[in-house]
Amino acid sequence: MAKYDALRRFLAARSEPVVRISFEELDAVVGGLPRSARTYREWWDNGSTSVHPQARAWAEAGFAVEALDLERGLVRFARRFG
Repeated sequence: MAKYDALRRFLAARSEPVVRISFEELDAVVGGLPRSARTYREWWDNGSTSVHPQARAWAEAGFAVEALDLERGLVRFARRFG
């Protein structure tokens, strides 16, 4: 099982079109975010699904990162349509 399978399952189980979640909550979902997730915007890039397993996980669940606040440790995922 890949580390970010839990993130894919978590998002796929959500019915709402937008999911707002803190880094602390994501820590619990995936068993701990890496330091790079807290410091580099690139970690949250939607276009890197072929390289980054975390991006592949949220894309496979039908979501994309819509907004990111590194200072407050918050991310907003939005359901992708089409």
